[in-house]
Amino acid sequence: MPGVSLERLAQARAAELVELRQELGAFWVVVEGQLEQVLRRVQPLVLALRALEEEHLELRAELARLSHRLDLLVLWLRLQEPPGEDLSTLFLEALDPCTSFEGIEEPGDPVAHPPAFSSMRQQSAPHLSQSNSGVSAGSSAPRQRLAGG
Repeated sequence: MPGVSLERLAQARAAELVELRQELGAFWVVVEGQLEQVLRRVQPLVLALRALEEEHLELRAELARLSHRLDLLVLWLRLQEPPGEDLSTLFLEALDPCTSFEGIEEPGDPVAHPPAFSSMRQQSAPHLSQSNSGVSAGSSAPRQRLAGG
């Protein structure tokens, strides 16, 4: 480059760096101002969140205390009835109501079970006797057993 000296390029570069630094400084001031404005707006939310967290902890502690008192009251009320169970069982039920869960079936109801595979196989394969009288005596036994029980 015929008319440009290295010294002029260095001065132009230095001036450009100064200008960039000034622009960055101005940009930084704007960003900090916006950040402070956002923090002022968010501060009440932060305080409200902290208060709600503390209230939540207090309410959980109160719920635990009331739950324990209710369990003890249920235990006391059950003790007023004639005891039909061991006291340790009643205490465990007061702490965890699911400890003595009973199913919905009545204790005396019969339970239907499907027949075993071997009895179904014997039933489905009739054996004919040589006298052509129908089904042999060997195949009637499983049917009687199924019909009777």
